[in-house]
Amino acid sequence: MKKSLLFTALLFIMYLLCAKERNIVILQTCDIHGNYSGWLKLASLIKEEKKQENVILIDCGDTFQGNPVSIIDKDNIAAKILNMLGYDVWVPGNHEFDFGSDNILRLSSLIKADTLMANVSFKKSAPSVKSWKIYEKNGIRAAVIGMTFPYLKNSIWGRERGTFEVKSVDHALERIIPEVMDAKPDMIILAVHNGLDISGPDGETLWKTAWKYPQINLILGSHSHREISGVAVGPGPWFAQSGSRAGKLLKVTASVDTLTGKVSFSSFLRDGSEASPDKELSEALKTDFEESENSLAQIIGKTSIAMLPPSGKELNSTMTELIASAIAEASGAQIVFYGAPGGEFSVNAGPLTLNDICRIQPYEDSIGTLELSPSEVSAIIKEQFEKRTKFKHFLYLWGICAQVDSKGNLLRPLIIPGKGEWSDESIRIKTAFGSYDLAGAGNKFPFLKKTASSTLSAPFDTQTLVRDAIRRYISKHSTLTLNKREWLKISNE
Repeated sequence: MKKSLLFTALLFIMYLLCAKERNIVILQTCDIHGNYSGWLKLASLIKEEKKQENVILIDCGDTFQGNPVSIIDKDNIAAKILNMLGYDVWVPGNHEFDFGSDNILRLSSLIKADTLMANVSFKKSAPSVKSWKIYEKNGIRAAVIGMTFPYLKNSIWGRERGTFEVKSVDHALERIIPEVMDAKPDMIILAVHNGLDISGPDGETLWKTAWKYPQINLILGSHSHREISGVAVGPGPWFAQSGSRAGKLLKVTASVDTLTGKVSFSSFLRDGSEASPDKELSEALKTDFEESENSLAQIIGKTSIAMLPPSGKELNSTMTELIASAIAEASGAQIVFYGAPGGEFSVNAGPLTLNDICRIQPYEDSIGTLELSPSEVSAIIKEQFEKRTKFKHFLYLWGICAQVDSKGNLLRPLIIPGKGEWSDESIRIKTAFGSYDLAGAGNKFPFLKKTASSTLSAPFDTQTLVRDAIRRYISKHSTLTLNKREWLKISNE
């Protein structure tokens, strides 16, 4: 009995002597959207953290689009920052696809970080894009699987949509997890451009993924712009997300018990607002920023009146008049449905610069046209009102007069200015939209998405960017004298 107890005690002592906990640090940024001033501040924190040799640095996408400098620079500044800070992994987000598949492949060859997208296959050869990779730090083998936004095709329409195929996160993991497990990593990280609660038509969420794949130890999210310092999801995974626009740096410390293989986490968000911009990066990029800012200061034309977005419950404005007029002229469409993508941005009477145009239209949206009947136009109007209480996204009408009730129901026939009523279903009129809306606007407009895929509607991709159409319109018609017109009116009749 005594010998048995002694033997057990010796085994326990040997276990304690042999047991060793190894740590690695995972740093994450996401949804920077070209906010370079914030990113240069985070650079100071990143460099401080990377003084240790056990760091894996990951960006989870929507890195570039959203800033006039990014639009003009074509993402080259962002690529330089990724390289200079020594990112290990870059996972493209949905807005990286705004600039086209060719641009993603170009950037992935320029960026030293591994471009990881396990759920996308390109029609072109993409040797610089991988599904996953093992990174060894401090004796720990960490497998990182990258995934872009799984519902890309709810926001991309036209010819670009045919340049790639995208799968759900679960579908991609079914193929990838066996490969990863065969490599015998000490931990598995899923770096994905999607939020914890965001689901598509399939009902899939990262919560469900966490339960289905307990082999995954850490999920790094993005896309939703939420700040989540760390939360347990499912039976095993830890979930965290750094927020947006380079406000915070996520730091996750992973501890691995080398005997049991157990992985534990602690994580928090480091605030970059109080940090000083990194001097080395600021100096290295000074010329790039100056060239971009000089280009943005270029005067394109003038306006005699202020260009104001819709305020409150307005259904018409001088800003939407400008955007729709430009789209109509570029596409030859008689009717236009389009929003005010620049949000609350307005322009005073006077010169209009390229920077103003990039602020008016910050997205890489192209123009598409459909041949529509009066009932289809009416249904699209009604769909806007059905979704208006849930989404800020609203498509303003231009080129045809409509009177509706508070729910968007048509009260009288549509009126074509100078021609009268339009109720003949055999007469189809060319109507222009943005490509994002034709794809369903992230599944906000299912009727419009269905109509845009019908051959009866003769869908046509002009491949002309809305921003370019606005630029040409301003240049051609300067000095602008556009006035707000009441195309869509709500009546209590």
